[in-house]
Amino acid sequence: MSSNTILIPTDYSDVCYNAVLYGLEFCRQYNLCAELFHVDTGIECDPKAVSGLKHVVDLYVQKFGIGVTFVERKGELFETISAELSSKDFDFILMGTPGKSGFQLLMGSSASKVIDTAKIPVIVLQSKRFAPIKNIVWPVSRLSGNGRGVLEIVNKAAFFGATLHMVFRSEGYQTAKIFEKQFGSQVNLVLKNFDEGGFVGTFVEQVLNYCRDNDLDMIATVSTETKMTVFDYRYEQFLFNIELIPVMCIGG
Repeated sequence: MSSNTILIPTDYSDVCYNAVLYGLEFCRQYNLCAELFHVDTGIECDPKAVSGLKHVVDLYVQKFGIGVTFVERKGELFETISAELSSKDFDFILMGTPGKSGFQLLMGSSASKVIDTAKIPVIVLQSKRFAPIKNIVWPVSRLSGNGRGVLEIVNKAAFFGATLHMVFRSEGYQTAKIFEKQFGSQVNLVLKNFDEGGFVGTFVEQVLNYCRDNDLDMIATVSTETKMTVFDYRYEQFLFNIELIPVMCIGG
């Protein structure tokens, strides 16, 4: 059951401050509430950063009527976030990152664990202002075993009112036709030559070029699609792309 609430982990850093601002606009656009979740791991936060963030949140709440709650728990990062996800219903998790090295420094291996085990979409974003999500690209290299991911991505695209651009390798063209019949106008099948070999760049690079050339708003990935985590060296390029496009990860 949907709770119409998103979970935003925060350690009150600049990276998480940006994620909270994005999340507030996200909630405003899609009529959602937000839970700002801080895990007290024993590292002291800057009191000015804490008060500054809460002041900005109060302004949003007063001006736009967004429902926001602050929750703090003590414990280890991954286990505490997982327990919060298990105890409540959320629609999305929203996590900020300054980039690959910064992400690992900020949350360590807990970040990849959250992405790979969460039963709800995890939106990972770099320092980019919020914009309504109108076009989402889903790079499809293999579809076996990820039926839940297919429905999750299609449903979330519908929730955003967005067109889903499905980029297939050539061996997936027959499968693409099935999606065209099933989902109709909501899906834009991109049947260009996105195969490696005879084309400049890897599959990932070709997809990112497509995103840039068509001004897409979000990348969707299914971490179980290739039976590897999104931190595989190829999929890191999606997650930490230089265009700063938010990435919605479907795992679990």
